Amino acid sequence: MTYRPLLLMLLVGILSASCSTVLRSRLRLNRFDNPEALGKSHGEFFAQSSRTVKVAHVPNIDEDPPRLNAVAFENSNAWAAGWGHGLMERWDLQLSYPWFARTKFQILGHSRQAAKKNNFSLAVGVGGGLMESVADDIEFDEDSNRGEMDLTMVEASVMAGWRPWEPVLLSASAFAQDITGRGKLRTETKDKYTLKQHGGMMGYSAGLHFFFARVVLSGDYTRSDVHWSNGAKNDSYDSFAGRLAIRY
Repeated sequence: MTYRPLLLMLLVGILSASCSTVLRSRLRLNRFDNPEALGKSHGEFFAQSSRTVKVAHVPNIDEDPPRLNAVAFENSNAWAAGWGHGLMERWDLQLSYPWFARTKFQILGHSRQAAKKNNFSLAVGVGGGLMESVADDIEFDEDSNRGEMDLTMVEASVMAGWRPWEPVLLSASAFAQDITGRGKLRTETKDKYTLKQHGGMMGYSAGLHFFFARVVLSGDYTRSDVHWSNGAKNDSYDSFAGRLAIRY
């Protein structure tokens, strides 16, 4: 018995894994939507886990501009941190990293500072963010090419909540997010191409929030349907995550 074929296969696999063939980006899935406004001049700092989807965008240079096919998805976990502040009693602003900004306006119910048992709240929100995706070596036609792309995300959501007890909030939301990718590809022969990608995400979420003085513990479930307009692979995801916030 000889081990040469096996060793050759392992070597080929290692070499193949050492170079990137796609542009990779990552979409965050969990929402942590809370319909209760923070209250004027009140706010919080938070850290949260989030289920994410890694998306592989493969250029097809048979078209001009090259079409990007989102062909591979991989689940993983990531962390995010941010800050929220009440600009007015019913109007909040939230910033987080990876870069995302959201604003929320509460239509019904009391804000978080005044909320009591049986408080029912309803709010609407809009937001947007930016995520960069870069690959140094996109290989096709036996050439090594450089590509880069930014994913811009714009979303809208509606949120509702109810407090069965004063320190406990149950929340639910529905959301829609538009995803636009713009970038460039430069080949080894100095040819330049414009890269474009378009997709979207729709879904709903449910949350459970516990209030302990200045500490808020939250759990989130989100159902997300991700689709791409170029006919690439679409999929749905169920994700759970947790969050810790410190109020001021």
